[in-house]
Amino acid sequence: MIDRETAKNPTYYRFGEFILEPERASLVKAGREIKLRPKVFDALRYLIEHRGRLVPKEELIQTLWPEAFVTDDSLVQCMVELRRGLDDRSQEILKTVPRRGYIFAATVTTDHEASASASPTTSLPHTMQGDYRLPVARTPIVGRERELDAVQQLLRDPAVRLVTLTGAGGSGKTRLALELGRELTNAFNGYVFFVTLGSISNAAMVPAAIAESIGIRETGGRTVPDLLKDYLRACEPSPVLLLLDNLEHILSASAFVVELMESSRLLKVLVTSRAALHVYGEYEFPVPPLALPDKRLVTSLSALAENPAISLFAQRAAAVTPDFELTAENAPLVAEICARVDGLPLAIELAAARVKMLALSGILTRLESRLQLLTAGARDLPERQQTLRNTIDWSYDLLTEAEQKLLRRLSVFWGGCTLEGAEAVGNTKNDLGADIFDLMSSLVDKSLVQQRPQDADEPRFRMLETIREYAVERLQQSGEEAATKRAHAAYCLVLAEEGNPDLAEPERSTWLTRCDIEHDNFRAALDWLFQPATSTGASVSVLPCFDSGICVSIPPKGGLAWSVSWKWQEPSSPGSALRLPCFWERSPRRRAASRQPPSTWSRVAQSTRSWETLPALQ
Repeated sequence: MIDRETAKNPTYYRFGEFILEPERASLVKAGREIKLRPKVFDALRYLIEHRGRLVPKEELIQTLWPEAFVTDDSLVQCMVELRRGLDDRSQEILKTVPRRGYIFAATVTTDHEASASASPTTSLPHTMQGDYRLPVARTPIVGRERELDAVQQLLRDPAVRLVTLTGAGGSGKTRLALELGRELTNAFNGYVFFVTLGSISNAAMVPAAIAESIGIRETGGRTVPDLLKDYLRACEPSPVLLLLDNLEHILSASAFVVELMESSRLLKVLVTSRAALHVYGEYEFPVPPLALPDKRLVTSLSALAENPAISLFAQRAAAVTPDFELTAENAPLVAEICARVDGLPLAIELAAARVKMLALSGILTRLESRLQLLTAGARDLPERQQTLRNTIDWSYDLLTEAEQKLLRRLSVFWGGCTLEGAEAVGNTKNDLGADIFDLMSSLVDKSLVQQRPQDADEPRFRMLETIREYAVERLQQSGEEAATKRAHAAYCLVLAEEGNPDLAEPERSTWLTRCDIEHDNFRAALDWLFQPATSTGASVSVLPCFDSGICVSIPPKGGLAWSVSWKWQEPSSPGSALRLPCFWERSPRRRAASRQPPSTWSRVAQSTRSWETLPALQ
């Protein structure tokens, strides 16, 4: 038996194909929500509550506009909109009594009346289908077959409730999420809702944003979170998929996401974020840049045309220059352009937009400064996605001061670094105020630094070149560039000096392997050391061999002799130096590997005794 108070407030009214839910202010027809203005909805609700009797015009006006003076015209317009929403031109549902009022004539049942003849377990009907709320993609997705299959498997797994797509800005997380939502619409019976959070600055606003996407309006004095939870429970036994886009700047909202999942066992959440949420049960799925072509296949047009990064470039280039075609002549240039921008979909699209003004070779040349070139994004994109700089700015501004410092300083590394190297160069003055391991973990979590396993004991960390270029700019602006590069050169010196002549063969082999890995860092250190602005006239005890990846020590006052590996260049003046890689002369194996004639070795040995041109690292 239903108590009177409950009977007065049924959860829903059903008439014909329609269902009206008062608390949600929702009218649904065959699973599709009918949009009504609040006044129109209130009129419908009042007429249903007083169904079967004549409701005078004056009564309706007083109910809908209790504190305002309105004419009959306002009521007539309201009824016109209501009939349009009900598709009731023949007045089978809502009858007009001329000059008097209206009668709601359709047969109405409520949840309480239905429960009298249904089993106690009968649940509320499914009142919403959300697939139509997904933004319609204007271009086809390119090259994400593996990711689509993998994430769909996760979301179809009953044990998985929360999946977070992480990745650098511009890697295509939103586009991937939209495609997943579209492909999973049937699996979730149409209950797929897309919520964009990029413009929200306060985590407390997230419930309202989700409610707006679903179509829930605050009513009856109940809070939005409670309405959301009730709605999700009412959807059972159908699963619901909630797509939350761009959560990285309001990660504290993850607590509410957990609340929603706890309120409904069939809710699944797919999040896009540049940082993981770090909540229990989360499955993180990194979204990588698009795959780049194998360098061994750059002469094969068919192979290049099938590459997703090149396909995306060609697609977007043709959008601004209709006669653009991928040919055997231009495909290698396109491949190099895609490689220069790290395969980031946003960067590829921005580069492709430049074909309207520049030849491919011109684009490639100007990509020496990626941030300056990649600026012409579509006007209807969020501002953070209109230029590559804006995209990285968005991530950088979300970092703590210590994380910003470390990211800037890591930009001096070429080819990455170890955790030891990050600490030696990034925290020389112990001014970060946090543990280097925690800071590096945070930068990895926020998709600004990538971890690349090198071996079981020594993982390496690197930045995408687009991000590293941005960090270099920030380092220059900070006034820390000289000190950081000095620390980097000193670190390289320490690595080089580990290869002393007393090393046993196993240790020497390990050291040489390490030097191979640090090849680019040694070269960058020497480039800085040999800059005239850096030189102080003091001597230094190291020169790396870049061409072979071997690093060796030079005593300041002669002793062991050294030689040039591939090319001889005389010092041009007492203030200059040999900008060349060198071998340790005592090693017959190393000397035999050189392509230089014996006379070159002796000339270098004589010249090294007078080298006093490298800068001090103090």
